[in-house]
Amino acid sequence: MNLLIDVGNNYVKWAAVDSAHWDGGHRAVISGVPSNLFETCWGHLPAPNRIMVSNVQGERIAPDLVKWCQGYWRVCPIFLEPASAAYGIVNSYYDPEQLGPDRWAALIGARTLSNDALGIIDCGTAITVDALSADNVFLGGAILPGLNLARDTLSTSTSGINEGESRLVSVLGRSTADCVSSGVYYGLAGGIDRLVNEIEKTLVQHLRLYVTGGDAARLQPLLKMQTQLEPDLVLRGLSAALNRL
Repeated sequence: MNLLIDVGNNYVKWAAVDSAHWDGGHRAVISGVPSNLFETCWGHLPAPNRIMVSNVQGERIAPDLVKWCQGYWRVCPIFLEPASAAYGIVNSYYDPEQLGPDRWAALIGARTLSNDALGIIDCGTAITVDALSADNVFLGGAILPGLNLARDTLSTSTSGINEGESRLVSVLGRSTADCVSSGVYYGLAGGIDRLVNEIEKTLVQHLRLYVTGGDAARLQPLLKMQTQLEPDLVLRGLSAALNRL
């Protein structure tokens, strides 16, 4: 069994995988003592053969994760590191190492699903929209705030907006909380639509679009373009990368 771990800004997600079974869909809030979090998440699992990790938190969590995995299982995790070219994909970032490992993993995962030119929309703490050409070049992308970040910014940075219970009822909200939800949900969905439209105009080609991330299921129904929901895209990219080592 291999263990795939996606350490995000607020959540850790994971899947336990062998040749015949994918056990995914797991996540936990990142809080408290790291060793206690790891024990809660994986203490019940048998020792994996290998562990592959996407970690956007860098040194804030990597040393604790290495220490726990080695102490508990005697297995050292492998951290996915963006490169100028790896796993069949060329990275066109000016500084390839600046690309987030989660975005790199999502590109690798998306390529396992289709050979077309692709757009990857990752709806997490931040929303990223990335383009991958049919000949496996990551062409770049765009970043905008995610649902919670946009909503929290309104609540904490303006006077008179104290959301209370936030829910998306209609594009025409009838309470301040509902107006904030309407603006954030529809505004971000519209922003994603516009970004994809501009990217396709720039590339002069249509993109097959995948939507992933913790808020994907909430935003996807509001998008105008045709998309495919792939909740475990980062983890599937980790699996593909691990299989090529």
